[in-house]
Amino acid sequence: MLLTLRLDDITPEMDRERFDRFLSLMEDYGILPLLGIVPDVRDPSLMADGKKADGAARARFFEEMVRLKEQGFAIAMHGLDHVYTTKESGLFPLNKDSEFAGLPYEEQRDRLQKGKNIFKEAGLDTDLFMAPSHTFDEATIRALSDTGFTKITDGFGAAPYTFRGMTFYPIAYSRQKAIADTLPRLAHPVCTLAMGGVTTLVVHTNTLTDKDFAEYEKLFQTKAFIPYTTWDYLPVKKLSRLKHALHYRMADSKRRIVQGR
Repeated sequence: MLLTLRLDDITPEMDRERFDRFLSLMEDYGILPLLGIVPDVRDPSLMADGKKADGAARARFFEEMVRLKEQGFAIAMHGLDHVYTTKESGLFPLNKDSEFAGLPYEEQRDRLQKGKNIFKEAGLDTDLFMAPSHTFDEATIRALSDTGFTKITDGFGAAPYTFRGMTFYPIAYSRQKAIADTLPRLAHPVCTLAMGGVTTLVVHTNTLTDKDFAEYEKLFQTKAFIPYTTWDYLPVKKLSRLKHALHYRMADSKRRIVQGR
């Protein structure tokens, strides 16, 4: 198993000290992750100082994100404002809060287009979507397709797959197992992607502790990470209805275990 990294909740209002510290750590080990950027954050929990950034701060932030993309970082649009509007869990029920699932198609499409326009004005462009709280429904997928998105970072597995016309780049069901599965690679460094597969670890830099930083540094030293953009070059298979039903059950069971609901 090889690993990629995705960073959620990237905004001008995020905890800059933690983000910059993690960014420096990734640079030390040549880690090129996926950044899930919220175009117009209005979720107070993502505002480290409790207030929205001004225009100048937003401009500097997006300039930085463009530079990181030029350096090889992948970019995903992480919703529009990260405000949960429903209690729907949709097609991948890791949570029971959603910015999109349960809303009418037209409203979802308009929200996605607004986010796209903000990105375009800032000099960013992406066809990769990261759903806040991992929740989306069939209308979300249709709206994504109609606004120029082709890929979603979610689902489970060790290889990319297509579902309802969208390509999915999976995340790890079990963080501990994904990390443990990198050990055979250390013993046999000639193993390939085809032999072991690849999955993604999810990181929220806003909440990282000193212990987390130490653990990530140790993990980065394994050299098990590949650039997130590698997903774009891997063989893609169509997900069967049976496999999707399995993914749904896995997500639902994990939610119940983690959240007790």
